[in-house]
Amino acid sequence: MSEKWIRQKWLPVILIPIILFIVFNTWYSLPKLESSMMQEKQNQIQDKTRIGVSILEHFYSMESEGMLSRDAAQSQAKQLIRSLRFGPHNKDYFWINTHESVLVVHPFRPDLEGIDLMAENEEEVYQLFSKFVNLVETEGEGFSEYRWQYYDEENREEPKISFVTGFEPWDWIIGTGLYTDDIESTVEAQRNINFIFIITAMQLFLVAWVIYRLFINKYKKKQ
Repeated sequence: MSEKWIRQKWLPVILIPIILFIVFNTWYSLPKLESSMMQEKQNQIQDKTRIGVSILEHFYSMESEGMLSRDAAQSQAKQLIRSLRFGPHNKDYFWINTHESVLVVHPFRPDLEGIDLMAENEEEVYQLFSKFVNLVETEGEGFSEYRWQYYDEENREEPKISFVTGFEPWDWIIGTGLYTDDIESTVEAQRNINFIFIITAMQLFLVAWVIYRLFINKYKKKQ
């Protein structure tokens, strides 16, 4: 068994699967995992927002039938929306804002409700909710990605994706979202596992190569 045979036959048999594994995971598997997790979150928040809209429709119908005044209907709707929670930590929530980018309901930022965001030096928040308004006014509804305060942790921000839609009878926009930091951590963890696999495979290859060289050298000495 010559070294030339090793280079031409054995090395490709070992290295090609490793290279294919790297290519497959870098350009297909990991992006597919990330895309799948993001799609699942989009489906969840879209479905949840529909539930929020149905709640608003319920109280609007009570107003339309004369059972409640508009103020009473909106007040009860806001109270219920504010109390709703979902998600693994039971901390995911809904919010409502107007087409003037005024916050009507936000469970974790009640300090921003009903105020002039620009006047209160909250330009970044104002720009974000203006983005929601523009999305609803141009497309009716849609998804938006941004960074936001992590639940009730005032000094922490994480990436988030939200779905917003309009509620025309009251000129409101309702939305909900999910943080996407878990997607990043999951993909990174899988990337680390792949890296460990590649390093282990390379180490095994090097061990096999060393054993082969020792065998060849010993064989040559006997000759």
